[in-house]
Amino acid sequence: MHQVFKQILASMVGLVACSHVDAAEPFKVAAYYTSWSSEARQFPVSSIPADKLTHVIFAFALVKEGQVVQMSPEHDARGANLFKQLRMLKSAHPHLKTLISIGGWTGSATFSDVAATPASRARFARSAVQFMRQYGFDGIDIDWEYPVEGGMEGNHHRPEDRDHYPLLLKAIRQQMDRVGHGANTQYLLTSATSGAHYLKHADISAAAKYVDWFNLMAYDFAGPWSKTAGHVASLAIDPLQPAYDGAAPESVQSMVSGYLAAHVPPQKLVVGVPLYGYHWTGCKSEQHGLYQACTAIGKGSWERDMGSLDLSDIELHYTSAQGFTRYEHEATGASWLFRESDGAMVTFDSVTSVQQKVAMIRAQGLGGAMMWELSGDRQHTLINVLSELRQPAVTPN
Repeated sequence: MHQVFKQILASMVGLVACSHVDAAEPFKVAAYYTSWSSEARQFPVSSIPADKLTHVIFAFALVKEGQVVQMSPEHDARGANLFKQLRMLKSAHPHLKTLISIGGWTGSATFSDVAATPASRARFARSAVQFMRQYGFDGIDIDWEYPVEGGMEGNHHRPEDRDHYPLLLKAIRQQMDRVGHGANTQYLLTSATSGAHYLKHADISAAAKYVDWFNLMAYDFAGPWSKTAGHVASLAIDPLQPAYDGAAPESVQSMVSGYLAAHVPPQKLVVGVPLYGYHWTGCKSEQHGLYQACTAIGKGSWERDMGSLDLSDIELHYTSAQGFTRYEHEATGASWLFRESDGAMVTFDSVTSVQQKVAMIRAQGLGGAMMWELSGDRQHTLINVLSELRQPAVTPN
C-alpha cells in the first residue's frame, strides 16, 4: 500500500477512536437509477444488481407549484411503469429499499420557494410523503442543487436558504413520522449534498438531526468546466493540485472531514462514487496530462459534446489497444489515462482507487457508499468492489 495512503488511514483510525463508532452499524451500498436509464440508455430495471445493493434511489421527481410530480409520467408510472418495476424488484429482493430523489441539477429551480415559509414547507412535505407512499417507495432523498447560490441559471435563491434547508427536512421528517406511526412503518429521509458549498451555505449540523444520512456527492472535483484536466473524485488533495476557477481544491477526505467538523455522526455520511469519468483532448504532455491545459472537451458516451464517459465505455474503448496508458496517483489515491498522440486525458475511478475508498469508509466508520449512476457500470466492476461493504472486513492474520 502506498505510504501516503497509509498515513491517511492512520489519521482516520484516530478519528474513529474519538467518535465512538458502533462497529455493528451496517454499511449502506446505495445507487441512483435514473428515469432516463430504461429507454435512453437501454438499461432496464431488470438490469439493476439488487443482490449487491442495499438501497436504490430513483432520480428524479420534480417540484411543480410547490408539490412533487413525476419527471416522466409516460414511463415512470405508465407505459414501462418504472415505479411498478421497482416494486417488483423489491418483492424479489426483500432486503432492498427504494427512495425517490426529488430535484437534481435540472429540478432544483424552486426549492428556495418551497422552503421559504412554514406553510410552503408543510405543503411540500405532505406532497412528498404522499408521492412516496403512492408509488411504493421506502423513503425520500432531497437533492437541492444548491441553497443560497449556484446550480442552473434561473434557479431561485435566498440568503435564508441556509436556515430554511434544515427546516424543510424537519417538515418532511415530521410528516413521515406522523404517517409512518399510523402505518407502523419507519420511512427513510436522505439528502444529496456537496462539500464546501453545502458546508458554507446550509446549516448541516441542524440538518443532520432529521436525515438518516447524507449522500455525499464526492465527485466532480474537476470536469469539462475546469481550466485544466484533473481528478474527478480524488481521495485526498494533492499539494500540487491547482485551484479550479478560483475555488480551493476538494477531495473525498476533505468533504468527510468538513462534515465531521460540523458534528455530523460518521454513520450519517455515505460517500458517493462516480461510475463515470471525464475526457479532455489536446492536453499538454507534462505529468501525462494531469493538471495541464487542454484544447478541447473529449467526446462523451451519450452527450457527445459533454465529455462524460461511462465506466463501461472507458473499459471497452480507452485501453492500451487504443494507445492509452493508465496511471495511479499516489498523492491522491486517484487514477487516469493518457494518450500521448493526441493529448487525450481521462479521469475516472478505478478498482484500485475505489478499494482505497472502501478502506477509508471502514476505517472511519462511515455510513457506506453511494453510486451515480447504475447504467455507467454494466460489468459491475466498481459495484462489485463497493458491495464488499456488505460483508465483514477480513482481518489479516
